[in-house]
Amino acid sequence: YIIDGETITNDNYLYVQGGTLKITSGLCHNTRVGNNIVQMSSGTIDIDGGEFRIGTLASEELPDFNITGGTLDISAGTLNVSDAIYSTNGTITQTGGTINLGAYTGTNNPSGTAKFHKTNGTLNLTGGTLAVKSQYPSASYYSIYLNGSVTVNANANHTTVLDPSGENMYMDLNGFTLGSMTINNSGSYSVFAKDHFTLLGDLTINASGKLESYSSSGDITLNGGNFVNNGTFDLNSSDMTFTGSGNVNCGAINSQGGNLNITKTSSSDKVTTTGNIELNNLKINEGKLLVDGETLSFANSGYVYLGGTLQITDGLVFSTTTAGNRMRVQGGTLDVDGGELRIGDPSVTVDADLYFHDGMSTSLVDISGGTVNISDELDMRDGTFNMSGGTLNIFKNSTTSNGTADRKFEIDGQSTINLSGGSLIINGQYPSTSTTYAAMHIHANATANITSACAIILQSGNEDMYLDLNGHDLPNLLINLPGYEVINKDNLTITGDLVVSNGTFDIVSTDVTVGGTCDINGTLQIHNTDFIANGTFDATGGDIDFTHASGKLKVNAATISFGALDAAMGTVEYGGSAAQSITENEVFYNLTVNNADGLTLNADANVKGTLGLSSGLIDPGSKTLTIYNSSTGSVSSYV
Repeated sequence: YIIDGETITNDNYLYVQGGTLKITSGLCHNTRVGNNIVQMSSGTIDIDGGEFRIGTLASEELPDFNITGGTLDISAGTLNVSDAIYSTNGTITQTGGTINLGAYTGTNNPSGTAKFHKTNGTLNLTGGTLAVKSQYPSASYYSIYLNGSVTVNANANHTTVLDPSGENMYMDLNGFTLGSMTINNSGSYSVFAKDHFTLLGDLTINASGKLESYSSSGDITLNGGNFVNNGTFDLNSSDMTFTGSGNVNCGAINSQGGNLNITKTSSSDKVTTTGNIELNNLKINEGKLLVDGETLSFANSGYVYLGGTLQITDGLVFSTTTAGNRMRVQGGTLDVDGGELRIGDPSVTVDADLYFHDGMSTSLVDISGGTVNISDELDMRDGTFNMSGGTLNIFKNSTTSNGTADRKFEIDGQSTINLSGGSLIINGQYPSTSTTYAAMHIHANATANITSACAIILQSGNEDMYLDLNGHDLPNLLINLPGYEVINKDNLTITGDLVVSNGTFDIVSTDVTVGGTCDINGTLQIHNTDFIANGTFDATGGDIDFTHASGKLKVNAATISFGALDAAMGTVEYGGSAAQSITENEVFYNLTVNNADGLTLNADANVKGTLGLSSGLIDPGSKTLTIYNSSTGSVSSYV
């Protein structure tokens, strides 16, 4: 039976028990009052155009379409049902057109059944739109219900639309995969996902629309589609997972314990945030999550696994946890190019760490810009750490706690660090009188490539801080530790500058060589070894303190100022490769000249101990050189 442009009105039941009812244009309207006014047990209803209307939409809330067998096939046109499709068997195929369910526009409650209810048979959704506009006002009656016995075939070209009008709506999709889904303006009402489901296309929440996952059972997987949120989405304690190939976007997520999982097909597939995201856990298993201006926070832990990347170019990624290894790199990549990564709440958290998992040599943290603030430790067991720009703040918190009893910057022997720029700031250490809990530890077997474009800053602590570098170089070292010391454990080369703006740099029994400028406004303390300054040495406003008779300060630059120089012990040696001079009145304990180009006195000098003349001449000019004890010289070195 074909309707191809006419209007057919039926005021009684319509039974399809064999054969085909085909609509290509026009209107087939069943106006009977009551439930199940259209029933199909076999045969076919084929809608290729026009409209099939079940019930009087403005006045009748009960008319249903009951399907116990046969085939409903919609390729174009519109199927409007006042109340529901209730299908216990048969096949429903939609390749185009529109299905509107709960299309009644009055104010009475519809029947107590799901608006789209299918318990057996086959559901093929490959095009068109299935729109559900209402449901019975109860969480027990769904807008859409699919029993686990149904066979579902879908693709991204089909869209399911939920459009609440006066009550909350509930979906129970039993883990099935559908195409795309749209949540429309719902006023004060929400759409609830009571069971997990997967979409092959986009999930879109339009302005004023609301979607909520029901407790921990409403997991949502987007297999290749975008999440577009112009309304409100509450994940609660469920999971949202991005899978499939291609680059997609992720809109705003609110949750009270939910998790975000990135499990794309390839490591090059990207998920980009377009709204603020609040989570319990973040897990990046495969693919890239790009945060480029939004805030992403997680209350528990963030994991970046092999094949995964977390990239921050702008905005904030914030672990709000109070303790533990809460940002874990386990074979993947953490890439900070801008914005901020904040691990732990600095006002309340003292134990939150950035942790490189042991046995994961592919782990990579790369900081080229922005800021990384860690409440407690950077704990690197394996992998690679690159820093070419930006700022890394370690033990950055405003509490009075000392954090975990461990080193604050810990690089184990399997690790590689490449420091070529930026600032690495350590804000104290766990209290210790030895290197057991050194502020900075680099294992002897670690690979360290360090250039003078990077700055290491030790500051703000309320205790002494230890360097345990096992022979590795530092770039620039800046110390601002009022009332406390930075104590060095091993021989050290600083390839760039040393600045002691406050506090004491105590080299103990180690040799320290500085390639750049030394600017001492605090105290430089030398025990029984050598401090060698190859660049400009300026201790104006600072102190040079020898604590052992055999300690030596060797200065090799032309510009030298000693500030308050300890004249009770120790040796100052002029040993440059160009002519040097004394430019301010100075009192030395021991003074050695070991410079073939000589030393000129532009100010008076006193030597209370020994004057050693190893190489080069001393030219006092019009100034006075006073020697209180012995001196040694040769034909190539004399006054």
